[in-house]
Amino acid sequence: MSSKLDETLELISEAELAEFRNVKVDHLRNERSQGRGPPYVKVGNSVKYPLGALRKWLAEHTVRPGTAMTLSEGRQRA
Repeated sequence: MSSKLDETLELISEAELAEFRNVKVDHLRNERSQGRGPPYVKVGNSVKYPLGALRKWLAEHTVRPGTAMTLSEGRQRA
């Protein structure tokens, strides 16, 4: 559930991101513990995802037609 302040700061909750990505919140938590996944901020005990950083992360993970891997996969193999 978003607050007015979250909307103003363009933040989404981990539950909202999990729903968008069609994964469980535990999946996002595992990604964070492994140093993977989109950038996030801790607000007290809550985890929030800035929309600007999320847009950039999605762009970096966009598969381009005719390529075999995403940009981040290419970086991992380099």
